[in-house]
Amino acid sequence: MEFHFDAINIIILVVTVLNLSLGIIVFLTKRQSRVNQSFFVFLIAATGWCISMFLFRSLANTNIALLLARVLYMSAALIPLSLIYFIEVFPKEEKNLPYILNLLMPVPLLVVLAISFFPLLIIGVNYISGKEPVILFNPSYHTAYAIYIVSYFTICYVLLFVKYLHFQNDEKKQILYIFAGTLIATLIGVSTNLTMPYFGDFRLNWMGQVGIIAMIGAISYSIIKHRLFNLKIVATQFIVFVLCVSLFIRLLLSSNRSDLLINLIFLLIMMIIGWFLVKSVIEEVNQREKAVHLAEDLDKSNSMLKEANQGQASLMHFMNHQIKGRFGNTKNIFAELLSGDYGTMPSDTLPLLAKGLDEANIGVNYVQGILKGASAESGTLPYEMKQMDFRKLVESVVLGQKEYAEKKGLAYISEILPGDYSINGDALQLSEAVRNLIDNSVNYTEKGSIKMNLSVNKDWIELIVKDTGIGISDQDKLRLFTSGGRGVDSLKVNVNATGFGLVFVKGVVEAHKGKVWAESEGVGKGSTFYINLPVQS
Repeated sequence: MEFHFDAINIIILVVTVLNLSLGIIVFLTKRQSRVNQSFFVFLIAATGWCISMFLFRSLANTNIALLLARVLYMSAALIPLSLIYFIEVFPKEEKNLPYILNLLMPVPLLVVLAISFFPLLIIGVNYISGKEPVILFNPSYHTAYAIYIVSYFTICYVLLFVKYLHFQNDEKKQILYIFAGTLIATLIGVSTNLTMPYFGDFRLNWMGQVGIIAMIGAISYSIIKHRLFNLKIVATQFIVFVLCVSLFIRLLLSSNRSDLLINLIFLLIMMIIGWFLVKSVIEEVNQREKAVHLAEDLDKSNSMLKEANQGQASLMHFMNHQIKGRFGNTKNIFAELLSGDYGTMPSDTLPLLAKGLDEANIGVNYVQGILKGASAESGTLPYEMKQMDFRKLVESVVLGQKEYAEKKGLAYISEILPGDYSINGDALQLSEAVRNLIDNSVNYTEKGSIKMNLSVNKDWIELIVKDTGIGISDQDKLRLFTSGGRGVDSLKVNVNATGFGLVFVKGVVEAHKGKVWAESEGVGKGSTFYINLPVQS
């Protein structure tokens, strides 16, 4: 049997090995995937088409060539249908065509396979020295065969176009890659393997087998990108696989025992090196992917935080313009009724009106406390920084809160050491912060004392507010100075607690480059709050 092995056959064989190597590696990355399984079926059809062309051109025997020509056209008929089934499940692994259509799609293929296998489509083969083998067709059956091929590839393009419109971003790009690769391979194959032979020109009858690498390459790349398989791993596996196949072929072609032993040693060394190489690349890629996932998680967390901040800003806007406004209107109504501008109110209603005014004031202060705390925490609270004396500010606030503390029967003690307390700050916001801190101690102290101590050293101005109140548990310490960070039992002592008072203090102090913190030995053992502000240089 004569075996013809020329440059074209070498090209076909190399392309076939490359296609098969790449396809197998992609398939093995996730064998249980429906996408990979359908791709593997397509790969088998394409490989059969390429191998049958290789053998058809290599074996110059008319009887065998006739059988190979029929296998050639049968395997080519499998390509568009297997491609349709692949496109249908890519990239979501969901079948989109109706069930009945999936069942009927193979029917035309069975007809085409029948006319290709039996002596209907292909009548004979002629070998002409120095030229490509000539396949003798029945024109009518060849036309039917061409209609089938073109129609099914058209279905492929329609499915790809529909999916391109349906998907977004990266998936859209993957569809585009498949479309481009399939179009290139189809144009080459239909032109050189279908149209030209129809008119008796077989000079480029082998070009389709070479051009299909564009289709397989594009599909492989799309699967790899969609499945997030790292290209570096696949490329390394591909190179190692091709080298091992080459060495194995060289081993089979060994002319003597010495060459056989040398080639076997080279093959074993290559397999060991390749195994360690692929393993090291996989470990490297896994580390990088972990870093990427961490970065993605951080981005998601930042996005969620941004959305939460936007939601909080909307809530603050609503509270400022609606709830605070309603309380303000209610307060004004009670004030007007008590003022006598609308006549003298019945004496038995005056306590009720006074109570209403007090409750309205509490409501306004409650909402205002939340708004200020949230603004200070988010950094949106306005500040008017000016030269000021922090000592005078503290003295004024301490004096203002004295009556409130003494009404509760608490000892109210302040000690202010001499020194220069000049700072650059916002007197209004700092006054509110100091007032909140003292109020917090008074509110949560039922008996005992409130002690304030103000001192200065070369670096810091320090204000200490110490009480004998309910103390702070370890659990509550974690919530201090956070939005809504009330203690577990705080509402039992202070029903008007918002959880934003200390948040406001923290925001204002930090805006002045200072520090604030609290210490407590535990529940029932009192608390000590500290404010440190930097001395003006």
